[in-house]
Amino acid sequence: MPINPSRQRLRRQFHQGVARATGAGHSEHREKLGLKNVYAYPDDTELVIDMIQSNDTVRLENYFSKAVNLDYVCKVGRVHATLRELVRRGGDSKVWGYILKLTNHATQRIRKDCPTLPLDDCMHPFSSRSIHKVLFHSCAFHGRIDFIEKVLKMENDILAQSGGNGCHRLFHDMVSAASEGCQFEVIKWLFEHEHMLPRAHVTLCTDSEDTRFMLDLCIEWGITNDDVDIFKFFWDKLVGTHPRGASTWKHSMCTSVINEWAPCILEEFLFDELGREFVLNEIAETLQSAEEDGEMFEYADAASAFLSKHRNVTREIRRVMQLLDEIREQVPEGHYLQMSTHLMNAYNAVQHVSHIVSQVID
Repeated sequence: MPINPSRQRLRRQFHQGVARATGAGHSEHREKLGLKNVYAYPDDTELVIDMIQSNDTVRLENYFSKAVNLDYVCKVGRVHATLRELVRRGGDSKVWGYILKLTNHATQRIRKDCPTLPLDDCMHPFSSRSIHKVLFHSCAFHGRIDFIEKVLKMENDILAQSGGNGCHRLFHDMVSAASEGCQFEVIKWLFEHEHMLPRAHVTLCTDSEDTRFMLDLCIEWGITNDDVDIFKFFWDKLVGTHPRGASTWKHSMCTSVINEWAPCILEEFLFDELGREFVLNEIAETLQSAEEDGEMFEYADAASAFLSKHRNVTREIRRVMQLLDEIREQVPEGHYLQMSTHLMNAYNAVQHVSHIVSQVID
């Protein structure tokens, strides 16, 4: 299911802006970092992120083969952004090799600069735990289950050395990121392999405030992206757990879906779950309320077209005529003929009005 394009575009522009603001070509930023006229890196006129995006495999391999370039990425604060872009690209073992090289280089730098920093520190941006957190989020968002398994092994190795228990929100963060990225397969994998995560993460139960927040957030991502699979998955986990009752919660969810305008969820899930007529009436009421209050419903045109599609009068009349034919043996002959005549007159009238309207529009 494609992600909301406007939201994706804004996110992409933001990350590209951050990357360029911290890049080699930004002299003011270099000066603030004390890099001006100090380091003469061979590739300092190129953004490594641009190389990854352009899939320039030859230059990438050359770039990551030099420790001086990795040191530069650390110096200008582009470690996390570079890792995110590598995860997004994914696809082959070389990419994972680049991720390992940059991760190891960054963690070695912090151990050298801050030898007293605990091995499982989560605060320093170059610590193993901080880098793992970035990788977990990016892998979940971009659907890289193979990378998640590798990072989990790295995380568990760190925890085994330090004696720590891990971050209790790791599971929640990854599920939320996968929901945001429309990665339903990752969500299923995470729930099926919960036992693989570090032992301190909270056991999934809807009584947990953190877990409840995570489930609510994930179903909202499903609505935002109009992702039927993700919406249904978290609907099934949340239904019946709301303190105000299942019926009230279902209706409030229907309202959210209409206000965010997720037509696939309405048509492919809520029609069956809540009833087609109920959903259509809710849409009609939303449009009517907005009109009466003098407010603009952002998706009014799309909602009106949706109603027209699913409330086609001629189709409804034909359906009634079909049902009447099915029970004609049980209806007195005179009544059957009268009902058939009235229905046919109504059908012809609707067709005539539709023809006149189309001529006016043309």
